[in-house]
Amino acid sequence: MSSVKQVVFNCGIMPLIKPKDAEEAVVMCKALAEGGVYTAEINFGAECFEAAVKAVNENLPDYYIGACGVFAKDNVKTAVNSGAKFISLYGFNKDVIEYCQLTGFTVFPGVSSPSDIENAVLQGFDMLRFYHAGAQGGAASLKALSEHYKGIKFIACGGIGVADIADYAKIDSLAACVLDLNEKTPEDSTKFAKQAVCALHGFRFAHVGINLEDHGTAVGVAGLFNQLFSTGFRETAGGAFAGDFIEVMGIGKKAMGTTGHIGFRAHNVLRAIAYFERLGYEFNYDTMLGTKENPTFIYLKKEIGGYAIHIVK
Repeated sequence: MSSVKQVVFNCGIMPLIKPKDAEEAVVMCKALAEGGVYTAEINFGAECFEAAVKAVNENLPDYYIGACGVFAKDNVKTAVNSGAKFISLYGFNKDVIEYCQLTGFTVFPGVSSPSDIENAVLQGFDMLRFYHAGAQGGAASLKALSEHYKGIKFIACGGIGVADIADYAKIDSLAACVLDLNEKTPEDSTKFAKQAVCALHGFRFAHVGINLEDHGTAVGVAGLFNQLFSTGFRETAGGAFAGDFIEVMGIGKKAMGTTGHIGFRAHNVLRAIAYFERLGYEFNYDTMLGTKENPTFIYLKKEIGGYAIHIVK
């Protein structure tokens, strides 16, 4: 995955901003970045497009801003010269696509049907813009469609609000969601970004693990929880579960965490890893399960209060 595509996937949220001038574009992107969103699109047809993109690049050099609504090769040249990091298309525009391929510039072709997707795949694309997502049936439609195209990522665009993000985020093939930014103040834009990021990851408690010295003791403790609270009981190779939320480990010092561990679920573990690493946290990659491209489980290196922390799909 190229660096631009990786950034788009890692961020996962791509607001379509509509600034009235370059100054407002910088204010918008800065507010979004403070909320954890560091990619955005601006429509090429906006009067302030060139000045806005240049201003964002000058003031926020780590921000990834792209151009959408590009219809001609000359538009691409203007967008590139302005500093746009990528081109997003609403349709499968062959002239623009071929020009971007020739120049090596990142472009996300617009698709809305299996024929569009297959044309794009045949031309070497693996990240596509699914438009209009809302009119095409939403997350359910994208999920059904993407199951036939393994390895292809989709940027869902059109008719998506914060309340819809979680449904899209559960789809493994989702690269990002494009949302209109309609907030009026920087504070509202930051709040919008935080809500979108929260919905994208869907972090929630999975279970707590208790470390004990031997298997028999662990089984006994899990059994006691079941006896007291009717949690249910399930013995495992490393100990036992009392229901879904309490895991009692009976492998002594081999267990992760000084006291135990706490698991948290996420819609996409790979994106969650990128999120936490951007915040400065490190992971123990020796504990990863699944594949490098699609991990399902991993521990952070840092303990919290004597508990090891893991992320699980």
